Amino acid sequence: MYKKMYVLLFIANSLLGVDIGSDSAVTRFNTQQSLADGDRIAGFAALFGGFALSGSETTGIFDSFFQVSGDIALNFGTLVLNQDLIIQDEANIRSIGQINGNGRTLELSSQVSQMPFLDSSLSSCGIALLTSNAASDQVNSVDWNSTGEYVAIATNDPGGATDQVEIYGWDGTTLTLITGVDIIDNVFSVRWHPTNDWIAVARNGGVFTPFQEVYIYSFNGTTLTLLDSLTLVADTANAVSWRPDGNFLGVATNVVAGELRVYPVSGGGILGTPITANLAQAANDVSWNGDGTFLATVTDNDAGGNELLIYAFNGVTLTFDIGANITAATNTVSWNKGGSNTDIIAVGSEVGTGSTLKLYRHSTGVLTALALSISTSTPVNAVHWKESGDCLAVGLDTNVDGEVRIYEFALDDISLASDLERAANVFDVRWSVQGNYLASGSSAPAVSVYQPNSDFSTVIFSNLNLFLNNDLDLNSPSITFTGESSINGRGKTLSLSPTFSFIVDAESSLLLKNMTLAGVQESSFKGVDALSTFSFQDVNLVLESNFTFTLGLWDILGDLVISGTHTVTYTSDQNLIIRGDRLGSDACNSFYKGSLILEEGVTFNYMPLSGSSDLILMESPLSRLFLKGANFIASNVTLTKGTVCVDGKSMINGLTNITLGDGLLLENNCCLEIYSAANLDVFGTLIYNNI
Repeated sequence: MYKKMYVLLFIANSLLGVDIGSDSAVTRFNTQQSLADGDRIAGFAALFGGFALSGSETTGIFDSFFQVSGDIALNFGTLVLNQDLIIQDEANIRSIGQINGNGRTLELSSQVSQMPFLDSSLSSCGIALLTSNAASDQVNSVDWNSTGEYVAIATNDPGGATDQVEIYGWDGTTLTLITGVDIIDNVFSVRWHPTNDWIAVARNGGVFTPFQEVYIYSFNGTTLTLLDSLTLVADTANAVSWRPDGNFLGVATNVVAGELRVYPVSGGGILGTPITANLAQAANDVSWNGDGTFLATVTDNDAGGNELLIYAFNGVTLTFDIGANITAATNTVSWNKGGSNTDIIAVGSEVGTGSTLKLYRHSTGVLTALALSISTSTPVNAVHWKESGDCLAVGLDTNVDGEVRIYEFALDDISLASDLERAANVFDVRWSVQGNYLASGSSAPAVSVYQPNSDFSTVIFSNLNLFLNNDLDLNSPSITFTGESSINGRGKTLSLSPTFSFIVDAESSLLLKNMTLAGVQESSFKGVDALSTFSFQDVNLVLESNFTFTLGLWDILGDLVISGTHTVTYTSDQNLIIRGDRLGSDACNSFYKGSLILEEGVTFNYMPLSGSSDLILMESPLSRLFLKGANFIASNVTLTKGTVCVDGKSMINGLTNITLGDGLLLENNCCLEIYSAANLDVFGTLIYNNI
């Protein structure tokens, strides 16, 4: 029995994450800390470089007593707060996810103006990490098959009985190793055939038996079968690339006087006699244009020469077309094949005297550098265009910023959409053909998969109190609030993107306090059940368009000012409560004086689907419905206890009846106050039923 208990305890402990820092001595961290699943930021960990969750399946724990400086990336994972998380200085939230607040506070610094930070994070180019799998050695190359169901990787040979080429299955959330092959040496490139389940492989110069450097394998869903291979006589194959029709294979090599090679490939996957070009420098990468009539390659630094070289290909011969001097050893090239950008070529190089990421426009015999090149502090190892032609993925050596970056390209302009920290050299990045995933390979060693931010429809904040210290743009598609949560604007403006929604979960509440809420429209407020509660305390709600509230209830604790020349329609079958008393029986509770204030041009329709007349609940004469040049329309409503105030040119329309007072109790009288110079138009039936 004791042995069994020991085994169970050992298993449980092995599943626990590690502590970053300690609970007894202060440790300062100047670089961003990456949290794997179960990792904890300890009590005396002082984070000056921020932190990041490693993926959407990661749960990390924040338990530090210190404020945090530096960027935070939740990457759609789950962050558990055991202490208040107070962000200071130049920190930004690069990506969000699930936050289990446990009643704690998330306080944003005065520098945080967007959440997530990048304006373009909702574009098709913004990404977030989904998952990572460890590999036997550094991952030099990754690629997706044509259906996006499989990922192939190529690794260095760690010197043991391991596979340097591996195939993983992908189900949308998990990478599952299926099979692999050991070809004894470092493998630098792996690429799937455009239509067949074949992969081409480029290997290090044949130091060991066998001496082949280029391989083609077929994959049947479970195993890899060698179709053909060839030797470069102990010279290295650095990269392979299939022509878009799949009938030719471009190969970048170290072979003297034939560094660029194009092999015809038969219907059975057999390699024919190569067509070659002499570059006088080792070819490092190769990429075809969209119709396979041009081939781009990049080379080591050629003093006074060109490192980017374009060749025309007619199926028989390679003919030099044009080149460009990069002024540094150039590692990677990708020819854009999508949209209106099929003449754009991206190249990445070592750090030299010029930019490390450059874009060129090509037409026959002409290569024009675009004036938007980017310099990075470390080498650019990989570039790859998304099939849509508007997103460029970039992989870099480790640096103080992110190693996986996505740039959005439009109208000859480029902007950063995502910048993800991997704390490792990233050697390859590849979009799936469908564009719904990105894979990367790194020195971690790991293969990682990312997903566009726009595909994460919601994130969840649970029992969290959010405090602002600056105007904030909410760029997330939606946030679901569970338990009891709040946002205190501290007098700032919270602006909602057109796709944003506040979603309050079943039997949960969200308090919006002391803020201007801008950009409110149809989808801005969504309840999940009848007890989904939206509470408002000193909030100015600025309408961007009409919107209808259908499920849940409103609880107005202070002033709720609605402005904008649009219509709010309340169709929920639950109360709209305007407070005018203490909340609860405890004498220590705050005293609330609620007012629903409708500014000029606003129309408020009270039309519950149940037809109930008594859902607007005013607690006392301190509770006010205030029309300031606004329109109040009701199918059938009885107003008691509170006060209806009218200023400016306002209108009340009782489609069936609007009744003031219940005619039974003096305490249920509803006062009507019309300010001097006010003009009240009454339509339909208004019944004065006060005692």
